[in-house]
Amino acid sequence: MSRDLFKMVRLGLLLGLAMALWLLEGLLPINHVIPGAKLGLANVVILIIVLRFGLKEALMINLLRCFIISLFTGTTFGFTFVLSLGGGICAALAMGAIGRWGMKHVSVIGLSIAGAFAHNIAQVILACIMLGHRGILVYLPYFLVFSLPTGFFTGLVTHYVLQATGWQDVFQSERGGEKSA
Repeated sequence: MSRDLFKMVRLGLLLGLAMALWLLEGLLPINHVIPGAKLGLANVVILIIVLRFGLKEALMINLLRCFIISLFTGTTFGFTFVLSLGGGICAALAMGAIGRWGMKHVSVIGLSIAGAFAHNIAQVILACIMLGHRGILVYLPYFLVFSLPTGFFTGLVTHYVLQATGWQDVFQSERGGEKSA
């Protein structure tokens, strides 16, 4: 199998996994405890893609995940679609930038927390714009505080997944053209 085809198959499988994790997350009762709060399990997959393949691939998988899920839920181009896509893009950009320029100083858990912060900030700003009201900014401190444990959890899961798959050395990644696991 050619290298490009092998990469495409891996990314397709990771897309399916991200969608399955999103579905699983919807079954968890955390949304009922803190309205609007989610663990962000699909972000485990996005972080793995950022580290393993690169930012471009992570953005593409995030776009596809949001679009396909919105087709299933009937929210295509609606409020939740825009919030999900905008938050996901900002999270991937934050994780990609920090991963590229600060990887020697930031752990996978730190990347995940940064992504959670960026995701929540983007969603609150988008909600303000779409609703035409700044009152939603009141939720930002709560979401940012909630970003710490959720970002830590998804970062920890990502760390263990990278170890279990042998992908913990992100510098031997497919994005760098070096040895592939």
